[in-house]
Amino acid sequence: MVLAAYASNWYNLLLVGHLVSLLVAFAPLVVHPPLTVRTQAQGEPVASAVAEELARTTQWVHLPALVVTGLFGLALVFASGAQWDFSQIWLSLALLLWLTLCGVVGAITGPALRRLAAGDANALRPLQWGNGIASGTFVVMLYLMFFKPGA
Repeated sequence: MVLAAYASNWYNLLLVGHLVSLLVAFAPLVVHPPLTVRTQAQGEPVASAVAEELARTTQWVHLPALVVTGLFGLALVFASGAQWDFSQIWLSLALLLWLTLCGVVGAITGPALRRLAAGDANALRPLQWGNGIASGTFVVMLYLMFFKPGA
């Protein structure tokens, strides 16, 4: 019976939503760093314009997609029956890392992009730190999702 719930169409639909929102949420980790470096080299007007657009998409696209990714993940846990639960260490760690990641993007990366768009060159350092933390967290989360240690 648990396997039926775990492999149901409803569960698979939630899984597709989780994966699609994941792609949208984590696209900036691939695109932002080289784009930021290239535009900084081209000069202030270009860099500010690109940073403004990156800040806008982070606030209105990527951060909401990150939240939705976690909500889909939580829905997957609840839809799995007894297959997954929060007593499994991988799942508890993934939840903690997701909350951390939302905090990093919302409190470090997003504001740093807005400051960069306003012409504050000192915002580049926190942006790099935020992207680094987000990238590392993403890799650890992928490990947890694929290998499920302690499941």
